[in-house]
Amino acid sequence: MRRKLLSFIIILGAVITSAAVHRFITHMDGDGTAQASLGAMGAPFGEARQASRKGLAKDISLHPEKMLSVRGQDIKSILREPELVRHESPTTIWQYRTDACVLDIYFAGETDALLLPVAHYEIRARGKDAGDAEIQETCVRELSRKSGRPRMVDVSRLYKRN
Repeated sequence: MRRKLLSFIIILGAVITSAAVHRFITHMDGDGTAQASLGAMGAPFGEARQASRKGLAKDISLHPEKMLSVRGQDIKSILREPELVRHESPTTIWQYRTDACVLDIYFAGETDALLLPVAHYEIRARGKDAGDAEIQETCVRELSRKSGRPRMVDVSRLYKRN
């Protein structure tokens, strides 16, 4: 009887401990990133963590160089999913596009790009008639507006044509 009671107490303790650890690890902070993993990685908690998505989007659209002070998860919360993700070890490149411009965001490191700070970004015009200087001012603004809109899905692309 004592042995069964002791086994039950040990198992109960293990279950409670694992539930507490699971809750701690999966505690989300609004943008879907586990705080425990960020702390373990030693990722910086900059001003972008406290800023609202809208405020951060406005800041970055007016001053694209501020992208260099945020992490991938902040970029993703503003611009959503990149249209293209390229991995060239140890660099990850996210590409966003509009009809007028292309934004490439570079992350340097072996860990998940969501946890890494932006190492470099490049904005360029897609057409030959627009200059890169003009595009620099409007590209991020257009991308952040585009990401805020609901997207229509063309379901005909999901079906095979005979």
